[in-house]
Amino acid sequence: MDRYFTSKQMLVLGTTLMACLALGAGWFYHEKTLPPPIRIEVAGSPTLGQKNAPIQMVLFEDFRCPSCRSFNVNLLPRIQESYIAPGYARFTIVPLAFLPESEPLANAALAVYQIAPDRFLSYVHGLCQGLGERETKTPIQEQLINLAKVVGGIDLLQFKACVMTDCHESTLEKNLLLAQEIMGEEFGTPTLYINGVPGSTGSFSSIQTMVEHFLQGGP
Repeated sequence: MDRYFTSKQMLVLGTTLMACLALGAGWFYHEKTLPPPIRIEVAGSPTLGQKNAPIQMVLFEDFRCPSCRSFNVNLLPRIQESYIAPGYARFTIVPLAFLPESEPLANAALAVYQIAPDRFLSYVHGLCQGLGERETKTPIQEQLINLAKVVGGIDLLQFKACVMTDCHESTLEKNLLLAQEIMGEEFGTPTLYINGVPGSTGSFSSIQTMVEHFLQGGP
């Protein structure tokens, strides 16, 4: 017996077929094209989340980089809410200072993490709200100290001493060497690794797809 389909049934069938194809494409992508994971030594770098979380995320960034600032303002809070806070992910930021006048910002971020780790994320969010970009006669060091006052919970004497002496200069040099060694010719920021595999920083959905792949046991 011939079987006929209404336009509504055809639409449902077509939608189902497209969904299956999308799932199959996603499986093929993850199973066939993900590069082997690499080990990244991040001991001492600013880290959020539980040590034994199943997802280990590492972000290399320069706080003068517009795309890095956008990531911190728009995507990091969603990652924090969806994966870090519930215990699914551990997130490490490796600050770099290779763009002009970026070293004071990276140094200040490291200082906050060393002095008051629980204020680090709030301070980074403040750094990425245009600090240092507006026309002002206020020295950058003073702007960084003022931001610490606004964020609160930071020992200002310790912080000011570090900001005025670039106390994390050697750490930033090591971070840059590490990033260049890992990325090679692909060096750039922001660069995100998820369980040692390069991930996208373009949208939350792309990050979510990769994280869920690993949470479901994908290699």
